[in-house]
Amino acid sequence: MIGGGGEKLTLRIVAELADMWDLNGVPFEIYKRKLDILTKYCDECGRKMRDIELTWSGDLTLAKGEKQLRKKIGRYLKEDLIHSPQSVMTSTYDDCIEKLQKFVDLGCTYFIFNLQTFNEDKEAFMEQIAPSF
Repeated sequence: MIGGGGEKLTLRIVAELADMWDLNGVPFEIYKRKLDILTKYCDECGRKMRDIELTWSGDLTLAKGEKQLRKKIGRYLKEDLIHSPQSVMTSTYDDCIEKLQKFVDLGCTYFIFNLQTFNEDKEAFMEQIAPSF
């Protein structure tokens, strides 16, 4: 597994050598753009994109509803979102399924989460979100 999204060097190395590629903490739009670049590099070096497993990793904060999510953001993430808003995925349970599905539709097969609210949300994640995949 090679992680990173450097467009001039890292993605070229991924195209040539990696079995898996991980991009940490970026929103869907950036992931898709980097994946397009990676696909171009695979084409250039004669490699099939399907030979590289895609992963996404990052911070995840969940809540049952919007009101609860806003409280958690204020409690756990206020500073993180100020300094690096793109590195944190915040979501209600239902929206999380939709957000993750977009990555799955691109070919992403693995997710590595730092679940910010693990003690509060681990059971809900496993019961309400994970079975969708």
